[in-house]
Parts: sequence; C-alpha cells; structure tokens
Amino acid sequence: MEEFEQQEMHNEAPQEINQPQQEEYTNAPQNNGLDWGGDIKRFFTEDLKDMLLAIIKRPATGAQQWLDNTQSKSIVNPICMILSSFVLITLMAFIILHIKLGNAVGFGTSLAIGTTPIFFSLFISLFMFIFMAIKQKPDIIMAFRQSSLHVLILTMAMIALLVTFLIFVNTDKSTLIGLAFGKIPSGYGFAALIMMLISVYAISMGFSAARQTLKACQSNDKECYSWYIAPLVVFLPIYLSYIIVSAML
Repeated sequence: MEEFEQQEMHNEAPQEINQPQQEEYTNAPQNNGLDWGGDIKRFFTEDLKDMLLAIIKRPATGAQQWLDNTQSKSIVNPICMILSSFVLITLMAFIILHIKLGNAVGFGTSLAIGTTPIFFSLFISLFMFIFMAIKQKPDIIMAFRQSSLHVLILTMAMIALLVTFLIFVNTDKSTLIGLAFGKIPSGYGFAALIMMLISVYAISMGFSAARQTLKACQSNDKECYSWYIAPLVVFLPIYLSYIIVSAML
C-alpha cells in the first residue's frame, strides 16, 4: 500500500512542474510582435497630443522625455506620423493651390509637395543614426522614432506657411510653390515676416529635438558634440528633401 502511494505521488509530481513551463512557452511569442492596432489607436488618441505638448511646453527637454516615457516604443508611431503628414499636407496644398490658381495646377503638384515629410523622415533618420553611431550608440529604431517629432514640427510649419499663402499671397504657380519651401520674395511685407517667424521657430524646435537625442549619446559634462551636430541633422535632410521634391514639381 505504501509503495502504491509513493508511486502515485511520483507520477503526479512531473505534471505540476511541467505545467508552468508549458504556459510560459505558450505566452512567450505573444510578447514579441508589434501591436499594430493598439499602437495606431494610441497614436491618434494619446501620442499625437503628447508629442505636440512636449515640444511646445518643454522645448528644451520635452522631446527626449516623451521618447523615454511614452508606451509607443515601436516603429508604428513614426509610420503613423509620416502617413498622416503626407495625407494632410497633400490635401492642404491641393485645396490652396486650387483656390489660388484654379485648374492650372493638377493634383500631381500637391502630391509632390505632400511627399516632403516622407523624404525628410528618411533622411533625418539616416543622419541621426550616423551621428549616434559615431558616439558608438547606433540605434536605428530610436533614430526612426525620433524622426516622428521632426515630421510633426515640419507638418505644423508647412501648414502654417500654406495658410499664410492663402491669406496674404496672390502670385503665380512658380512663386507660390517656392514659398511653400521657404523662398520668400520681396514686397510681401507682413506675410514675409510671418513666414520668417514660422521658419525660425520650426528650425529652432528641430535643433532642440535633435540636440536632446544626441546629448544622450555623450557625457553629461560635454555638450559640444550635440550643439554643433544638431544643425547638420536638421539642415541636411531639409536640403536633400527640397532638392528631390523640387525635381518632382
């Protein structure tokens, strides 16, 4: 009788030990994939507003704080930001060009202008990755995530410029398209001042966002690298994007 009870206890023990291992194995793959649905929903309900408040209310530290504290650690957030910016700028450009120039401008021109944030995000991710790698901290996901902040700044600036063109500028196609990329002609007075201020604020926000990320790659007592490299991280993508989009117009 005792031998039978010992044998029964011996047979039941492995079942209790193996069951948690089986449950752990079953749940493991679920934690490794991207939560596209949840991240997309979070972007439109939380992240977009949080990004905007971070760069406006805390221009010196908000960008990096948002990158560190947000739950959106995947590539879904920048993809949503890029696509949203593309759609919004394309539609805004089409409406304003149609109001100003009528049927003289096709949808292709607006579509080309709308691709600006796409090229800008690719270039700024590339340069951010390169300059982070120089400090031996290469992180392409972080560089791509950081580009969403710059695309948001670019989108706000381009929309503000387009609205300024609609209200204050009455000109031909070539000059209007040039204005969309920061070429301010003489003789526009108050409109030129507004566009200059928009450009200065947008570029300053871009410098600050890039500097915060690059500063995290160096010692706290050294700021020279992030201070001098941040303008390159912003200016080079703007210049290259401008060249590509201008060739498409």
